[in-house]
Amino acid sequence: MDCSVIICTRNRSRELINVLTTMAAMTIPPHLEWELLVVDNGSSDDTPATIASFADRLPITRVWEPNAGLSNARNAGVRHARGRLIVWTDDDTRVVPGWLAAFHAAFTAHPEAALFAGRITPALLPPTPNWFRDAAADLHYLLATRDFGPNPVPLSIEGERYPFGASAAVRAVEQREFLYDPELGVAPGRRRGGEETAVFVSILAAGHTGWWVPDAEVEHQVVSERQTTGYIREYYGSMGEAWAISGASTGPMIARAPLATWAKVVTGSVRYAVARVTRSSSWQRYLASASFHRGALAYFRRSDQK
Repeated sequence: MDCSVIICTRNRSRELINVLTTMAAMTIPPHLEWELLVVDNGSSDDTPATIASFADRLPITRVWEPNAGLSNARNAGVRHARGRLIVWTDDDTRVVPGWLAAFHAAFTAHPEAALFAGRITPALLPPTPNWFRDAAADLHYLLATRDFGPNPVPLSIEGERYPFGASAAVRAVEQREFLYDPELGVAPGRRRGGEETAVFVSILAAGHTGWWVPDAEVEHQVVSERQTTGYIREYYGSMGEAWAISGASTGPMIARAPLATWAKVVTGSVRYAVARVTRSSSWQRYLASASFHRGALAYFRRSDQK
């Protein structure tokens, strides 16, 4: 088996139909042997029927993982994968026809590499506020934007040149060595992410190499409910939590939280307030920064944190 494509999903059958429809339209080279694993992470909607409806168009298998949490679902997909290359996307994407072929071609051209990053282009579904459209560059994490240019280049931790989970591929040997942390990743009752970034950075930090694959492109569908100030707070707050869990903080502590985090919460909040009053176009960036550090602060200050 050349490639195992994995999609993790939970109660999102409508979105799942979109990505599976585009996968059924992919151009697959005749020599490429692949499978599609859809990990059903405890869905109670018609996800099983949706998966079954594509059995005549795709080499698709439903993997049942009742232990809720995106990291648990990812690890279940890895356990079932038979391909030498494990290829990831999300249930809210649309893949271009050459997406899988591009990843496989890069894997063939660079057998020494363990990691591959594909292009992610956000698609803002209407209605979209003008202020949100204007802030797209500042909100690239929320939009999952990935674009390192038109030509293949090596991946690196420096400059954050590594994949996001919506379009990524990992050599199976390394993927089984670097599994996903259940403390990270979206789960019922929490928005926390970062599980795939932690893995990809760890692979590069261990000395493995990777490549940018510009033709492995997906379109990330951003629904209008995620184009609000409330979602910016929620999303970047969850990023701050993930950062705090990683143990990245250092320095003196005050009230169970790093002094630097307290300072950044205050600074970011003041900058956000001033930007709103003065109608500065930077207010979205300051809101994201303040929310990130508030999320980290909240995690540090919970009673179970030492």
